[in-house]
Amino acid sequence: MKNLISGLLLFCIGLFFSIYSVINYEFGILSDIGPAFFPLIIGVLLTLSGIAIIFIKDDEQDLVISDRINWTGLISIIIGITLFAILMNSIGIFLSTFIAMLCFTYSTQSNIIQRLMLSLIISILSQILFMFLLN
Repeated sequence: MKNLISGLLLFCIGLFFSIYSVINYEFGILSDIGPAFFPLIIGVLLTLSGIAIIFIKDDEQDLVISDRINWTGLISIIIGITLFAILMNSIGIFLSTFIAMLCFTYSTQSNIIQRLMLSLIISILSQILFMFLLN
């Protein structure tokens, strides 16, 4: 029953965003995409996810749900996203991504060397993606 409700909710939200984006925004073409492209893709993915969740077998014996919320992880992600948004225009994509990744990985069980290496690799990949591949 939970899968049916969750799936229907995702399906309806995805369908709403898909229809809303196509009606209210210009779609454009593939080489020059318009503002409707991203919400349409997200809406379609949500709709398909909702359909998939509806048909998943609902085995409650196999399902293990933790009652605890990982507050450290939640807060570190919120801080990372906020810092990225604030610092992006002032210090650039490389350093803001690096700082955000350090915040994101704060609650993991990795040591500082692993966290620094992951942050560096993701920062380099984002720099390559946005500056060289997407101009």
